[in-house]
Amino acid sequence: MHTHDPAGGNGASGELMKRARATGIALVAVLCVLAVAPAGAAAPPGIFVPPTPRLTLNPQEGIQGTPTSITATQTVVGPLNPELTYPVGATPRPMTPGSNNTAVLTFDADDTTCGPTPVTVTWPAGPGASAGSDSAPFTLLCPAITLTPAAVYAPNQLTTVTVDYTDFEPNGDDFAKYLTGDGNPIGSYLFQQPISFTVSIGCGQHIVELTQKSQFGLLDAKATYTVNCPTVTLNPTTVARVTQPAPVDVEADQFPPDAPVTVTLNGAVVGSGTTDDNGTLSTTITTDERRCSTYTIAVSTNANAGNAGNATDPADPDSAANALPQARASAPLVVSCAAVIKADPDVVQAGMTTHITGAGFAPGSVVKLVWQLPDGTIEPVTGSPQKATSSETGSIDFFTLLQGQDEVGQRMLVATDGQLTASFKVFVEAGTMQPSGRSGLGIVIRR
Repeated sequence: MHTHDPAGGNGASGELMKRARATGIALVAVLCVLAVAPAGAAAPPGIFVPPTPRLTLNPQEGIQGTPTSITATQTVVGPLNPELTYPVGATPRPMTPGSNNTAVLTFDADDTTCGPTPVTVTWPAGPGASAGSDSAPFTLLCPAITLTPAAVYAPNQLTTVTVDYTDFEPNGDDFAKYLTGDGNPIGSYLFQQPISFTVSIGCGQHIVELTQKSQFGLLDAKATYTVNCPTVTLNPTTVARVTQPAPVDVEADQFPPDAPVTVTLNGAVVGSGTTDDNGTLSTTITTDERRCSTYTIAVSTNANAGNAGNATDPADPDSAANALPQARASAPLVVSCAAVIKADPDVVQAGMTTHITGAGFAPGSVVKLVWQLPDGTIEPVTGSPQKATSSETGSIDFFTLLQGQDEVGQRMLVATDGQLTASFKVFVEAGTMQPSGRSGLGIVIRR
């Protein structure tokens, strides 16, 4: 006779049923855990949690100015949700189904932002996944170089130029060159930071270019190396010794901008100033008591000690980092021993007088003065000749009368002591009741 087991069985079979029921209850419990486990929560041992979606980009880098097509792949948990999008600017782009439970989007790299830029994919809630987003960085390489110095202020000066660069690859080959008319290369270099080269080249702007082949294309950057040629222009370029003190305008160009400069005459300081933003300077100096000779007027940047303080601290005005580029240019000034002559006034009415002064003649010499008319006729000057003073200036000083019958118009006052000659333009106006032209009879009609 069998005894009924209220648990669902008796004997061996009842035991099996108990085990089966126990097993079934355990399976149900596991399934319930999977259904309610929050995304991203740590799972108890033995509990399965779906993988976190991941965004991958290929390639992960591009070069500014080079069209780059990027493929973004997003792994998906559960059935593919067709609403996955990649925001490009303000317009989302739909991702398309890929293999192995992925979504794929191909797009062009943004060419405006250098460096790492996060690419983000967002998705709504769906089967097997809750709403969320994922991102991965895409790096836009913007190759650039900086030259030190970028400008020098002397032609054909042997200079070592340092090339600092960014966004070049550390394991590639570098090639640097400067471009002139024939594009000859400076040289090739292994990867190092920084690169430097030595160059001696003439005035003008020259292009330094650094190129490197990479897996993403050709990395290329350029910078300008400027060779300035400082100049000094004088006005006038010649002054007469006897007219000193005499002003001389000094114009300097192609100097360092905003730089203090000194003006010298044969090494003696005669002026100073500061160049403007364009490296130009305009100033006036005065020559005084200079003997007849050729002098040198020079403009040069003031020396900066550069080592009086911290040698590298830009905040230290005496730092080498703030040392001014050295620049210098000069021009000749001639102080001549030529004689000079002047009439005051230089516009004279016939029948009136004018004051004649002159200097630079041989001291004690006899100075003869004449009027030279436009037709070449020579007429004497009333009061000539004059004896030059025995002073160092060799000067003359007297008044002369222009006769009432003198021809109107321009004429030249000419003075000579036999060795030196000077001239000056004078204009004669008609006097009262003066006939036009010269009168052969020398008759003057007056009121």
